[in-house]
Amino acid sequence: MPVQFRKKATHGIAIVIAATGLGVASASAAPIPAPIAMIGVPCSGPALSKAVRTAPPSSVLALAPRCTYVLASGLAIGDALGLQGPATLTLRGSAANQTILTVKAGGNVTTDDVSFTGGNASGSAGHGGAISNNGGTVQVNFGSFSHNNASAYGGAIYNADGVLNVFRATFLDNSAQQGGAIENFGTASIVGASFISNTAVGYGGAIENDGVAVVRSSTFHRNTAYSGGAAYNEKGTLTILGSSVTDNQTASDKATVPREIADEPTSGAGLANRARMRLKGDGLDDNGNGTTSKGGGLYNYGTTTVTDTTLSGNKAVAGGGFYNETRARLVADTIQANSTTHDGGGIYNFGWLTMLKSKVDGNHAGLDGGGLLNGAVAKIWSSEFYHNVAGIGGGAIHDYYIVRLHDTVLRYNRPDNCESRLGAKGCVN
Repeated sequence: MPVQFRKKATHGIAIVIAATGLGVASASAAPIPAPIAMIGVPCSGPALSKAVRTAPPSSVLALAPRCTYVLASGLAIGDALGLQGPATLTLRGSAANQTILTVKAGGNVTTDDVSFTGGNASGSAGHGGAISNNGGTVQVNFGSFSHNNASAYGGAIYNADGVLNVFRATFLDNSAQQGGAIENFGTASIVGASFISNTAVGYGGAIENDGVAVVRSSTFHRNTAYSGGAAYNEKGTLTILGSSVTDNQTASDKATVPREIADEPTSGAGLANRARMRLKGDGLDDNGNGTTSKGGGLYNYGTTTVTDTTLSGNKAVAGGGFYNETRARLVADTIQANSTTHDGGGIYNFGWLTMLKSKVDGNHAGLDGGGLLNGAVAKIWSSEFYHNVAGIGGGAIHDYYIVRLHDTVLRYNRPDNCESRLGAKGCVN
């Protein structure tokens, strides 16, 4: 069947997200400008490959509804093109070691309700099992990414120095060495996405970030990595707003982990940060199973600000809710019902910690510091420590260096409210 040209001049939606500093403006939907041509593509892998090669720039390819396009080789786009579903793209079994869709530098691609499955970017430089964006702009609206794999970065999507916008897409069971679902080296905005059961051998079960990324109103559930079960921010700036991070894990099997990673302790069953991270209005709940070395909910070795966020039911060896090694600021947060086998049931601080207007309630440490174990500097204002328990000492706070309490209440903690060791003069209200 020949490719058909249609006169219809509307297509999908575009999501406009303006990142300002570490914030993000509200997402809004707007019609995509009228394409040069709306091109109907019959349900055939060869027909889609030909349409991609021959379509005029700024066209939209209207895919056959609910068709699965089986491609003999991956698609490559270097100009402006839209793909309109609902439809699915996959690769023929013999088309191994390939990305389903590669966007070249300068390319501008929108997918609307298009799903990607079975992409396999293997080999020494396998990036982006479903989509590899090499300096272009990619807009993903709806659709799903499932069972895609990359031997290096980005099991589903690899964004290298490009712009990536994702709106209400689902990422299920993708895998990679780093960034089980998404690896970002460019600029990424993600709104209303779901990340479920994605896996990274090293960092970032769902997302590994080395660029600038803003995630809003999204869900991370049952993702796994050696560190950063849901997301790992290694060198970039990561902002997560109004999102749910639940039941993510760190992997304890070091057999398949690169040696330079395996030499580190596992950290951040929920989230891990080594650069700049901001969390606001999030829920980090039930991450870790107690084997994560540092930080069941959140691990920080960079600069982190956490506001109006709940960390509850997380488990680790140390720092059940939060483990801080550098600089962190907690504002109006709730740290509750987290636990550790060793120290710092709620929080383990070995850096500079500032806490304001927060509640630390019902946490449990097997050894010291049911609410907080402090090994460096902690300054706490207008906060509450209730019903925390330590196996040895410091039910609310166990202090080894400097704790300063201002208008802060410690009550009903066991076996005591506050304990200072090694000559520390903390526990002063």
